[in-house]
Amino acid sequence: MMLLAAAGGFIVVVLGLLGLPVSLQGWIDLSPRPAGEMEAKWAWGLVGGRVTVTGGSAEVFLRLAALPWYRLKPGAGNEKGRRGHQARRFWHEWAGLLTDGELRSNGIVFGRRVLRSLRLRLRLKGVFGTGEPDLTGYLTAAIAAVEGGPVQLDLQPDFTAARLDVQGQWRAGMIPLPLLWYAARFFLSRPVRRIWWSQKGKRKAKI
Repeated sequence: MMLLAAAGGFIVVVLGLLGLPVSLQGWIDLSPRPAGEMEAKWAWGLVGGRVTVTGGSAEVFLRLAALPWYRLKPGAGNEKGRRGHQARRFWHEWAGLLTDGELRSNGIVFGRRVLRSLRLRLRLKGVFGTGEPDLTGYLTAAIAAVEGGPVQLDLQPDFTAARLDVQGQWRAGMIPLPLLWYAARFFLSRPVRRIWWSQKGKRKAKI
């Protein structure tokens, strides 16, 4: 009985913490040398975090209440060639999955729910391309589906090459609990489960 009471109390505390608000703001520049900054505040500023990226190297800062920002050890940057190779590999491996009709539809619904929950104000402009014309077209349609109102996406597709030259800024506020519910529904949906099984099969084949 004591164990059940402790477990119930723990669940109540976790749900209470996940019900506290989080505010986000930042800017990003995805050019050949990526840069950006994101600042997050939880529980009306009780805990804060900030990530600053310059030329592929990241610095992380944490803050408790009104105390000064504490700088963590900076992360090492990746060289440009390696980033380009990883980006091409990512698009090549996921192109077929992302063009699945059911998965695409579920992803758009999930994206709309997330945008509503985030109370997001976003402005992006630039050029993007995946190196796969079909996938670039599908992403262009998805962008058009979520664009509008506080979400301003001035993104031009490049159907000839894999590239990402995008700049923007955003501001958002959210309650983590409903977002976790939406994410669980999406990642446990049938088309996403098929991805899990396909990736599991690939790992077994490599062993």
